[in-house]
Amino acid sequence: MKFSNWMLTAGIVLLFLILGLAVFGPVLAPFPPDYQDNIIYLQTDNGRELFISPIAPNPPYYLGTDPWGYDILSLMLHGLKYSLLTTLLVSLFRVLCALGIVMSGGGKFHTSRMWGGLNAIPQFVIIYFILYSLNFNSPLPQNILTAIQWTLMTAFGVPALVPSVASSVRKLQQQEFVTAATAIGAGPLRRFFVHIMPHLWERLSLLFSRETVAVLSLVGQLGIFNIFIGGTSFTPYPLLYNSKTNEWAGLLGQYRTYISGGTWWIGLFPLIGFMILLSAFYLTSRGLQKKIHQTYHSISHI
Repeated sequence: MKFSNWMLTAGIVLLFLILGLAVFGPVLAPFPPDYQDNIIYLQTDNGRELFISPIAPNPPYYLGTDPWGYDILSLMLHGLKYSLLTTLLVSLFRVLCALGIVMSGGGKFHTSRMWGGLNAIPQFVIIYFILYSLNFNSPLPQNILTAIQWTLMTAFGVPALVPSVASSVRKLQQQEFVTAATAIGAGPLRRFFVHIMPHLWERLSLLFSRETVAVLSLVGQLGIFNIFIGGTSFTPYPLLYNSKTNEWAGLLGQYRTYISGGTWWIGLFPLIGFMILLSAFYLTSRGLQKKIHQTYHSISHI
């Protein structure tokens, strides 16, 4: 890795820091996610004073509290793992499913115009209307609902990847070393795993990094419209939408109306956290793309 590739360096550093927070966040969090303190005594310059939530950033509530007395820092530290796990797993599932379709397509199925038509389906709109009746006060267990959300995000993201993976595989199949392997009797599976796959890793890694940006953006779009990963707790009076997992897009969605005005910290800190997470994946993707281009720009299939 060259130091000049600052995007890849910055992206990887950020991702390692975020991964550390996701793993150790629940331990580092000042309070449990269900801790609630509406009436708070704080030491100020005027002595010990009584405050009612929401409280502006002030120790021990370093990012402040929301109107119901929940510590925002604790919610973010407990919820990060859900945002990170969703982004990584859905991106990985998309790439693996696209690769599996190409492997099973026999050189014809994956080039069908059907994939172009499926790719034209707006993911957000379809997923939103499917989940709308499931997500609010869902009777389903949280893990089942999360699995359904991941499955939908995977299924509607695969069509965009199939043509790209198929094109890379097709170009590799035309290389002389693959032709030679075919000539000496190597079967389809051996050709794919022994001769094609080692040269496909860089391309798949790049696709995976791009998908992390796309998936997290999709999660953010759903969050703005109150479709939260793990389920949405809904009450009509007062009208409230709360994330059951406190994942960052969910916090951003439920606090979006507080981003300006006298309680700016409630919406601002989840927004900053989400943008940092998105930037980490974006910088890693762009940096990886630059690295691969610099290393393999003379090779036709990259």
